[in-house]
Amino acid sequence: VNKERSQQRIKELTSELDIVTERAEKLQDEVNHGKPAERRIYEIAQLQARRDAEVRRMTTEIESLRKTIRSMEDREAQFAAQRDDLMAEINDFERSRKRSRVNLDYLKNIMVKFLAFEGHESERKALYPVIGTVLQFGPSDWKAVRAASSSSWWSTVS
Repeated sequence: VNKERSQQRIKELTSELDIVTERAEKLQDEVNHGKPAERRIYEIAQLQARRDAEVRRMTTEIESLRKTIRSMEDREAQFAAQRDDLMAEINDFERSRKRSRVNLDYLKNIMVKFLAFEGHESERKALYPVIGTVLQFGPSDWKAVRAASSSSWWSTVS
């Protein structure tokens, strides 16, 4: 009984397939041999479908390239920050190296003069550049000195 049903179902499906195949062949024949205007519409539709697919592909590629650019810009910013940090370290090292070669007697004499000018603010301020040069002050050191001199911090040293 099942075998007969299966065979009957196979015949039905084969018949439906033949009908669909015949209809597809007719449609293809109409496209191939149809009126010129109908063929042109079909060709234009195919061309537009290819263009749409290409636009989607290019849009995806553009977005991917934009992500790559953003990633590279981020990396460039990181490298620039690292470069700046390394340059600051190099400058600090250079100042430190130069400081290690300072003649301590010379520095002592400058500091004695500086401290001896108590109450003579102009003479003391004249020694700021000398002390800064000998000790290789960096920008942050100079900023601290300017802040201290404006608040008369040095005048408390005796």
